[in-house]
Amino acid sequence: MSKHVSSALPDASSKRILTRSLFQRYEEAATTLSRIRNLPVDHEYVAWELTQTREQVEAEDLIRGEDGNIKLVKQLFQARGHRYRLFLGMALISFKT
Repeated sequence: MSKHVSSALPDASSKRILTRSLFQRYEEAATTLSRIRNLPVDHEYVAWELTQTREQVEAEDLIRGEDGNIKLVKQLFQARGHRYRLFLGMALISFKT
């Protein structure tokens, strides 16, 4: 069980490294991912996973466009339906006890 949990945590951090500076820290992400998977850096699975992550980040950037995170949060609160769902979710969480 501990192996499964420990392998899940660094995987998320390597994806954060890749998304933070997509091309500048690519080698660091590859090194981290190869260490997590116990595979060499030039293994085809490591290259495939890095490519998939990079494509996902690029697709999300295309969808988001030039909008930053602040603008996305503002849009969340501007739509009436989103505000209602957000309030409902927060209320359910607070009354869960």
